[in-house]
Amino acid sequence: MIVKIPSHPLRQVVLILCLVLVCWGAASVVYAGQAKQNTGLSIDASIGFDNQYKLQNKTPFKMTVTNAGSDFSGELQVTIATADDEYNKSHELHVVPLVLSKNASQVVEMDIPIQIIQKKIVIQLVDAKGNVMASRDVQAKPMSDSSILLGVLTDQKDNLHDLNTLTFHDISLQEAKASDANALTTQPSGSKSVFLDETTFPASLDMLANFNLLVINHFETKKLSEPQRLALYDWVEAGGVLAIGTGDHFDMVSDGLPQLFAKIGPKSMLDEALLYGYDTNFFSIGKGVVMIHAFDLGEDAFAGREDAIQTLQTLYENFVYDSYNVTSEQDRISFDWLLNQLPSLKGS
Repeated sequence: MIVKIPSHPLRQVVLILCLVLVCWGAASVVYAGQAKQNTGLSIDASIGFDNQYKLQNKTPFKMTVTNAGSDFSGELQVTIATADDEYNKSHELHVVPLVLSKNASQVVEMDIPIQIIQKKIVIQLVDAKGNVMASRDVQAKPMSDSSILLGVLTDQKDNLHDLNTLTFHDISLQEAKASDANALTTQPSGSKSVFLDETTFPASLDMLANFNLLVINHFETKKLSEPQRLALYDWVEAGGVLAIGTGDHFDMVSDGLPQLFAKIGPKSMLDEALLYGYDTNFFSIGKGVVMIHAFDLGEDAFAGREDAIQTLQTLYENFVYDSYNVTSEQDRISFDWLLNQLPSLKGS
């Protein structure tokens, strides 16, 4: 754009002042929408489980804010899209107040519902004057609300790699299969396995609701916090499917879950069942079910056996898809036969 400067001196001064004000206003608009540079503030973030989130569920956000600059006082803001199409675009702003001294860092955790696929999630630090002091765009992979999420709580992840081979059909596809035998013509899909420990295991029923199946194996459950233990029990009662591997580590996995095992019974009862050939026993708790394996899922007697993994897959599917009815004697007889196909550690 070409601007003609008037010849009159007073008009020149007025015009120059106007141009200065316009430029200053434009600059302030730019900086109000962008993160200031070199503030010393940085944001690291992880979203969901292994950077995946399940739609229509609350998703865990874990953000680490580091301050290498001057003291900060303001907010951490997370922007989540609630509608994003050509006719409607809207978002929600989730805010946590934050005060952070120089050379300090702080972990901020939030449970945020995500309803639609996010192209990107914007996380910002905004000071008391509304200035954006740091900004981070993050992305995560979405899962449909009918996808199967398997959580494995263990301190021996490397010994349980076979559980990664368990794959489940999306629940909506499985329901289609029930009415149409030809509905599923591809390999099972729509499932994800996530390894957990005491730092990542959810501490609320809302977070555990993301999971369709939980497996506990070779894990000292006493390391779980009281909120984590209560959330697990509530999740099972609400309809969750829990499988527990024991073997020589029964006390390790049971000692931290007294409320749950009060409904199951002592190890002596399970040992008696094992004498009759039952390697796995199941118990109804509320609307959910707990399966107790008499073996450790990471032991050589089980791990690496393709037939055992396939049987385990079939076993879990019966409960994940709600196709097993504990009141049906015919199903029970069939299921007893299935349970006995699993390897036993008896006599080993």
